[in-house]
Amino acid sequence: KRDRGTADNANPTDYTKMAMEAFLAGRKIISDSVGSAFTEDQTSALAEQRDIAVDAWEKAIAATVIHYINDVSADLDKSGTDEYSFEDVAKHWSEMKGFALGLQFNPHSPITDAQFAEIHSYMGQKPVTMAFGSSDKTDVTAYIADLEMARDLLQTALSFDATNVANW
Repeated sequence: KRDRGTADNANPTDYTKMAMEAFLAGRKIISDSVGSAFTEDQTSALAEQRDIAVDAWEKAIAATVIHYINDVSADLDKSGTDEYSFEDVAKHWSEMKGFALGLQFNPHSPITDAQFAEIHSYMGQKPVTMAFGSSDKTDVTAYIADLEMARDLLQTALSFDATNVANW
């Protein structure tokens, strides 16, 4: 979905193709060596394809996190209006947090442990919403700014195009 969302942008992504081509190239390296031990060159080539596939996988997940950051921010912008839906906030926030937790499993990730912790600190353990019956959006506005900081960290760590990030 994220690839399709960038198709008309100046710097479209194709993480799907990137991952699949690396997977197929890796399978060919394995198939070509059936019955014999891997050479050093084959081992190196296979590791290269693995890294390409994992990089594409991580970028697709991070793009999805950014998509849900954008959704939660848009949902919270409606706070205090008839258009506000707590159900939308809850759905989008839980998707954002769940996908973001998946970013901890790549040992070669450009997202450092410190950045990972900071991203989750900005997201918090639950969405910040207005108190029932309140019209004060101060905390919600600050939380949206925190979500944007998390989004900026992901954009920087993974060298994402700003237009793609804004529109995911």
